[in-house]
Amino acid sequence: GETHSMAEERSSSLEILLHPLVVINLSDHYTREKVTNIGGTNPNELRVFGCLIGEQEGRTIEIMTSFEFLLNDNKRASVDFLEMKIEQFKTVYPKYEILGWYSTGKNIGEFDANIHTQIMDFNESPVYMMLDPNPPPTSRDIPIKIFENGFKMVNDTPEIFFYQVQYSVHSGDSERIAVDHVANTSNSENGGVAQLTNHLSGMQNAIKMLNTRISFIVNFLVQQKQAGELNYGILRRVKSLCNLLPAIDSKEFTHDFLNEYNDTLLATYLATITKTSNAINEIIDKFNITYDRHSRRRGFY
Repeated sequence: GETHSMAEERSSSLEILLHPLVVINLSDHYTREKVTNIGGTNPNELRVFGCLIGEQEGRTIEIMTSFEFLLNDNKRASVDFLEMKIEQFKTVYPKYEILGWYSTGKNIGEFDANIHTQIMDFNESPVYMMLDPNPPPTSRDIPIKIFENGFKMVNDTPEIFFYQVQYSVHSGDSERIAVDHVANTSNSENGGVAQLTNHLSGMQNAIKMLNTRISFIVNFLVQQKQAGELNYGILRRVKSLCNLLPAIDSKEFTHDFLNEYNDTLLATYLATITKTSNAINEIIDKFNITYDRHSRRRGFY
């Protein structure tokens, strides 16, 4: 039937556990789009979209991570892309599934209901997470709301309604360390910059300086060639610098590169074999349990 959306509040039996990685992914996604803004969209109207991934057991939903998606000309997500992404996740995490989707904004409209209806092809009762990119300055809560959908009969026609539900932030030890690192990195006023950040910043500055000097040498050589007046003393120095660069087409480099490449492939193959062996063991265990139950039933007659 027709879809009409409005947000209401009601008590829900859903227990939603939201991991910090999802919040970081969403805010990073919006920040990147706002900075680049290739289409020149009004920042107040800019919206991003993505899928929520995780596990669901009964009425407990644990949102682990997320991935981004774009809308096509028909304002819909690509079904092939969504299927490909979830298959990639299932390769590593077999229990992961699409739990819903996310977007940015302040209010739910008909546009949101249309996308929500499409996500229902992957999950009968998806959740919808909305991030407010411009929360009030005095707000101390996470500017995120999570909704579940329901249906109401309006003029004998079922229409989608959204109901806001409560959620709690859930994190493991590794996530706490990662979030703490991100917080310390961004909190430069308190001097909380991690050692790794200082190291990477030093490497970045060194690479920029090297690039600047190489560009200077290239421009000098181009000017020498165009002028036709060659300074052989400086050219010999440039040639000596070039000779100091390691030759990557030597036999030693090829041998070391192939060794490292083969070691990487071997590690990948071992991981695949281990995963396959684990799947076979699970199948054998299920078969033994089923066979054992079947044998017991036959014993009663």
